[in-house]
Amino acid sequence: MHALLFVSSILYSVVNTFKQQPIYAFFLYQLVYFFNPNYRWWNYQIPDFKYAFSSSTFLLLVCIFSKKYRERSGNLFKSTPLVLLTLFSATFSATYFVAYFQVFHIMAVEDLIKSLIVIFCAYKLCINRESISIIKNGYAIGATYLAFYTYQIGRNAGDRVEGVGTVDAPDANDTAAMLCPALFFAAHNFYTAKSLKSKAAWLVSCGLLANALILINSRGAFLGVIIGALILAKNLLVIKVDIFKHKRKLFAIAFVGIIGLFSVLDKAALERFSTITQEAKTEDRTKESGSTRIEFWKAAINMSLDYPMGLGTLGFNGLSSRYIPENVDTGGNRSKTVHSTWFEVLTESGYLGACFYLSLCFYIYRKLITIRRYANKVKDEAAYLSISFLHSAIISWFVCITFINRMRAEVFIWLVLIAACTFFVYKVDKNAVMANKTEVA
Repeated sequence: MHALLFVSSILYSVVNTFKQQPIYAFFLYQLVYFFNPNYRWWNYQIPDFKYAFSSSTFLLLVCIFSKKYRERSGNLFKSTPLVLLTLFSATFSATYFVAYFQVFHIMAVEDLIKSLIVIFCAYKLCINRESISIIKNGYAIGATYLAFYTYQIGRNAGDRVEGVGTVDAPDANDTAAMLCPALFFAAHNFYTAKSLKSKAAWLVSCGLLANALILINSRGAFLGVIIGALILAKNLLVIKVDIFKHKRKLFAIAFVGIIGLFSVLDKAALERFSTITQEAKTEDRTKESGSTRIEFWKAAINMSLDYPMGLGTLGFNGLSSRYIPENVDTGGNRSKTVHSTWFEVLTESGYLGACFYLSLCFYIYRKLITIRRYANKVKDEAAYLSISFLHSAIISWFVCITFINRMRAEVFIWLVLIAACTFFVYKVDKNAVMANKTEVA
């Protein structure tokens, strides 16, 4: 069944690339990323092939030969998110000369450059709101498959699921973090779907994603979803278009969601989440607790003072033993991971890299708020809902990566792409509206 789903997704994406929009080439790239066919147990059922490389090459070729779409798309050099991401990538690459592990660092830089080329191609193929929806759907559908795969594997490491992630996110917490934004994209499709068939399909998607998060049992992901959902609820309650309809839908969804949540929650998930504000105490001396992570963050700050240019990939791991106090129990191994993307950025790319990275995140956060408010002002209901769900998806990601290292995560780069496309498309739409008003006047 998995092999059939994978082959069907390839055919669907390729056909629609030529039949509908070239952006489906990126849709294919997303699905290949989540299916991760070369590393699944069912890989013997498909030809031994470099699917990730082939899908990215296909996207590049489609971009090259889609001239009319490139002419209608945004200018890469005028997209603030992409410019900031490029500046960060350049700064991170330059730390090669001071990197603690230069071999690992150059490998990380190569992967980052490949991801940048991919999203630059995707950006040049994004021309309207439908293009953005296709990118979001690629994320949501791919993540839904991963959630389904997680459900089939089941908990295989005590009260958690391990070994179900993607190429760059094999860890359970990393996998849970990438599912959080997908849950909001799927929820948006469910919320706005017109037909009962579509609503049912996206409801199943939301259920699988929520169930996977519970099976993986990541406290950071739980927190990310909760905070994102609360912000989303607040935004939906101030919409100016038919507010009573949205209130009814919101309360109905909340009621169904609560019932569904308690139907899949189990004792292990409740016990793990209940410790989110506690300093974990465990008999397993190889695992860090919440209190030791704070010590790692303090060590990262001290390390950055000595190495303001950064230490490159895994730099904190290489020198952590010098900065973590001796009285901190690290399970016998003094070479540790910092367990926070924000401090990972600081120690690996230095203060300049951190400045670009934080500016990127803050710019996206603030710009989405600005566009959402404008959409509400002009009563563009579709735009308001799309931005609100995207805003919550990105916030959930920010919350999740506060507790894990995901500085160069593939899905983070996708979120930057979606934000960049959103800013371009809605700017074009806004200019068109203003032009129409001028003509009427």
